[in-house]
Amino acid sequence: MKSLKQGIFNISDASIGWGMAFVGLAMVAAAGMGLYVKVYSTSSVASINTLLNETKSLRISTGYGTANLVPALIRSGAIPKGISIVGDRLFNASGGAITVTGSGIGFMVSTAGMNEKDCMKLATTLSNGDIASVRINSAPAMTGEISPAQASAACVAGRNNTVTFTTNM
Repeated sequence: MKSLKQGIFNISDASIGWGMAFVGLAMVAAAGMGLYVKVYSTSSVASINTLLNETKSLRISTGYGTANLVPALIRSGAIPKGISIVGDRLFNASGGAITVTGSGIGFMVSTAGMNEKDCMKLATTLSNGDIASVRINSAPAMTGEISPAQASAACVAGRNNTVTFTTNM
């Protein structure tokens, strides 16, 4: 059998080995957290986009009326997996309330409790197409494509952003 190292070199080899293992685990944890944040942000956009598209299926010849459309969306099975259902209420991944209300010929989808990053991503990604206007917090409603600079000016730090999409169809 080979004899084991003794003295200061034994301690140094073990310390280096444990240190490298710790650094490696820290790097894996950091990469995992970064991926989680990226997936969460993407899923927020995908969830609201799916909700917007599914709500279009509730339109009748005269529009959507002015009622709360959430119960009809829940019962039709149109709620995406990234949105929680509690009774007849919807909540985003941050725990903020989501409302879907008819506004005559169009409808409004509002999501609260969004952090600044998700607020900006939602506003810039979903502001085109069938969206008539987007209101971020108490800023005036914006029409057309929203630039990152406009979204940055309207979204605030923390988890207290509300983004409301209004459609005209």
